[in-house]
Order: sequence, then C-alpha cells, then structure tokens
Amino acid sequence: MNWPVVNKSIIRSQYDSFISDVYEKDQLITMSTSGSTGTPFVSYQNEGKKKSVKRRYIVNEMTE
Repeated sequence: MNWPVVNKSIIRSQYDSFISDVYEKDQLITMSTSGSTGTPFVSYQNEGKKKSVKRRYIVNEMTE
C-alpha cells in the first residue's frame, strides 16, 4: 500500500479532518508538546487514551 506522507504542517492546516467522527472535539483532552523544535504541536486524546499513556509511563518508570 502507498500511504500518504503526513507531517505536522499538513495536520495543522487540516486539523479537524484528523479528528475522528466518533468523538466530539469538546469532549477530548488537549495535549501539547513543549515546542522545543519550534511551534508546539497540539493533539487530542480521549480519557481512555490518557489513562493508557499514564499507565505505560508508570510501568516504564518502575522498570528502569
């Protein structure tokens, strides 16, 4: 398969196109990078994704 190359600029210019119709944008949690390489990148997560990321972080910290 040939998947299109997508970068942050493309996502920023068509942001709402990248949010699934399954979710209401105002029900999602806003996440942001620090922007250490330039402009911060904003994305959205649902509560389940946020909990999953937090669990992985905790497990990773415990195993180091």
